Amino acid sequence: MTLAYSVCILLQSPFEEDTLSVKFGLLALLADAPAHGYELKTAFERRTGGSWAINIGQVYTTLQRLERDGLVTELPSDGERHDYRITSAGTEALGAWFSSPVVIEAPPRDELTIKVLLAVAAGDVDVTEILQRQRRASIEQLQAYTRRKAQADPDRDVAFLILIDALIFRTEAEIRWLDASEARIRSLSARAGKATS
Repeated sequence: MTLAYSVCILLQSPFEEDTLSVKFGLLALLADAPAHGYELKTAFERRTGGSWAINIGQVYTTLQRLERDGLVTELPSDGERHDYRITSAGTEALGAWFSSPVVIEAPPRDELTIKVLLAVAAGDVDVTEILQRQRRASIEQLQAYTRRKAQADPDRDVAFLILIDALIFRTEAEIRWLDASEARIRSLSARAGKATS
């Protein structure tokens, strides 16, 4: 028996969150000291625990926007290297960003959630198999994160450990969601089976 469901998917721009994080990440780095694009790129990647590689083009595009908006200024240069400095408006914007909680108003684009929702809506896809396959993969990922965490130095790898904790907790939540989704599908299938008997 196949079950068909109607699905409502709320999507936000995939670039909105990333753009804001890079913008304020660069401002935070410039609050420490003036820097040029490549210095900002490497410092951003280092401070995010090596988890977020950014393209140098994205750094310079963001710097141009920040300069246009009066949040940074380019320092006088005698060569090809252009250093930037945060302005007082940039410092104020950064302070406001740090003091504001992050509230997710619309769900981010999440391929797994979209895959499951579309499989449910299709009606002819074995959703339980998708959930079980993903659960196995998520448990393997969780084990890999746990191994990496155990190898980290708690005194030197603070940023990495904060990052890996976030990944572990999100993966644990994903596994709970997969289990709850499978239980919901099985329950609905059982009720549908009784209704046709």
